[in-house]
Amino acid sequence: MNGLAEPRAVERRRSIPAAKATRSRYHWTPEIDEMIRQAHNGADYKSTGAVRRLAARLGFPLRVVSRRAERLGVSRIVVERWSDEETAVVRRNAHLSPIVIVRKLRKAGYRRTLCAVVNKIQAGRIRREGYSAEELAELMHVNARTISRWIESGKLKAQRVEKSNAAEGFYWFIRPRVLRRFLIEHLGEVEIRRCDKYWLVDLLTNKIAD
Repeated sequence: MNGLAEPRAVERRRSIPAAKATRSRYHWTPEIDEMIRQAHNGADYKSTGAVRRLAARLGFPLRVVSRRAERLGVSRIVVERWSDEETAVVRRNAHLSPIVIVRKLRKAGYRRTLCAVVNKIQAGRIRREGYSAEELAELMHVNARTISRWIESGKLKAQRVEKSNAAEGFYWFIRPRVLRRFLIEHLGEVEIRRCDKYWLVDLLTNKIAD
């Protein structure tokens, strides 16, 4: 030995592109999203703790990485079977965006992730392409007679639909694109501040299907 320390092998780790974190928001890069997909797509991801290790390498809480996986649609979290009451909440609010339905479920005492709600809507083919006059009155926080008055005056176009039992009469059906046109052309008759704000934003930004 010549007195010099023997050089030690240096472990080289693959660098991970940084995802900047603020107090309430994490900025995700395409490279990190791909790592999350790979961690969840591995056949043995549960037994090896791939997601937990990735969270540690990123320096993020596991819950933050798991939530990102849900938004990417790759989460494998097994959810409990949907109850009839939960399904009813989803069906009643199917005209709203999934994130708003998550809030509605929480308000009713149920906790479901955004990914779970999206999967429920797709698997159950739950889709609403319009509103009855009563539903619209509830969303706009007005009396049902106000909706009927708009329809009868011709300002709000609606389709007359017979109920399954003829003896029960009919109901009015209003499509989103027709409602958007009404709001633009007759804004003076609508008290915007009284409308459900989440629903209104989704409607006006075309997130609600026609």
